[in-house]
Amino acid sequence: MGIAVIVHSHSHNKVEKEGSARKKERAALVEKAASWLRVAKPELEFGDISTDISRQPVVDGISTLVLSEDKKTGDQTVLMTLHAGYETHVKSCHEYWEEVYILEGSLYDKEKKINIRPGMYACRPPGMLHGPYKASESCTMLVVSRHVIDEAKVRSSL
Repeated sequence: MGIAVIVHSHSHNKVEKEGSARKKERAALVEKAASWLRVAKPELEFGDISTDISRQPVVDGISTLVLSEDKKTGDQTVLMTLHAGYETHVKSCHEYWEEVYILEGSLYDKEKKINIRPGMYACRPPGMLHGPYKASESCTMLVVSRHVIDEAKVRSSL
């Protein structure tokens, strides 16, 4: 995987000339920063995932099928079903980004008093409160979670 980074500076339309050592230093910093963007999920092409969500165990009213996972960071792409009768009673939040796309069924947001239906999408940053929810019927969704990079750690390693 390659990442192209274009760095340019302007000072009243004058192009700043950099010495060879400065260019190498900047290239090394860019490469180090870009390494944090690389994802360790497996490379997968279309294929039979050998099972389906309906055959996954139900735990606390939820079935999950992990499609891909980075065990180092915890990032995941998951097919999740909240089964009929599933309900939460308090709001929740996570320390990671979460994207949710509803595929089938529906879910009721008890706080916002709205029905969440197929085709609806949510993108939640770390710490965003959401819910509580109730599933009168089963609701299947695609859930992508991406853990936050510790920016201080990134900066200190540059």
